[in-house]
Amino acid sequence: MKDISFVIQAGGKSSRMGTDKGLVKFKSKPLIQFIIDQIQQLSDDIFIISNSPDKYNKFRLPVFEDEYKNIGPLAGLHFALSNSKYQNIVNLGCDMPFVNIDLINFMAKFISDYDVVIPEIKDGKLEPFMSIYSKNCFSYIENSIKKNEKRM
Repeated sequence: MKDISFVIQAGGKSSRMGTDKGLVKFKSKPLIQFIIDQIQQLSDDIFIISNSPDKYNKFRLPVFEDEYKNIGPLAGLHFALSNSKYQNIVNLGCDMPFVNIDLINFMAKFISDYDVVIPEIKDGKLEPFMSIYSKNCFSYIENSIKKNEKRM
C-alpha cells in the first residue's frame, strides 16, 4: 500500500464537542496517536489537516491548514487531494482510533476502477472518514466548495 497517501483530518473547530477531538486522551494517549501508530508503516506520505497546526506539530508529521476556511472537512479533503504525493488518499477522521487496515486493503483493490470507495456502515449510511478518494474527485469537490455545499 506504499503508493497511497494518508490524511488525518483534525479540523480544529470541534463545535459540538467543545474540545479538539484528536487530542482527547484514550488509554493515556491522544486519539490521533492511535491512528498514527497504526498507519505509519503503510505509506511515506502521511499528513494531518488542522486549522490549529501548532497543537499537532508534536506528532512529527507534516501539518497543513485548509485553503478554504470555515468549510469543514470537505476543505480538508480538497487540500489533501491537491497536495498529496499519490493519486489516491485514505481519508481518516482524527477521532476514530481503531483503523481497520484490512478494510483499507480491501477498498484499495477497487480504487483503480472508481474515483471514491466509501464503506457503507448500516442503514445505507456511508463513512467518508474511512474512505479512499482519487485525485479525479478534486474538481467536483472544488465546485462544491465554491457553491457553498459543505457536506462530505
